[in-house]
Amino acid sequence: MLEGILREIEEVECPDAEGTSTGIGLATSRGFEAAKEQIVAIIRAHLEDGRWISCKEGLPEEDGYYLCSFDEGSCAPVVSSNEYRNGIWRYGNPAAWQPLPSYYRPKRRAVGDGYRQRLMERFLKVE
Repeated sequence: MLEGILREIEEVECPDAEGTSTGIGLATSRGFEAAKEQIVAIIRAHLEDGRWISCKEGLPEEDGYYLCSFDEGSCAPVVSSNEYRNGIWRYGNPAAWQPLPSYYRPKRRAVGDGYRQRLMERFLKVE
């Protein structure tokens, strides 16, 4: 996956000062090789987000809610949220944990798109 991302970055064309395409690829521009290591490190850090951390490897540094994996041995592994406060898990002892992913945020409708008006008409409709 990382190699594919880097290939796409290398194929990006460098525009001139006016924004016109020069036909010169980013990979051939000065400084690209020097920046490539930093680019790779940034991408790797983002790809590692969401990886499971064994509780034997380490515990969260901050109190809060985390996604935890419980392996009870006799049944299928369970994944659930769990609260970590003052060095103690609220619900049992997980085998591994990771930060919670960001929550879903629905796209908001623009105020001027007539949505409110249509909504009011729908509820006030007399038949």
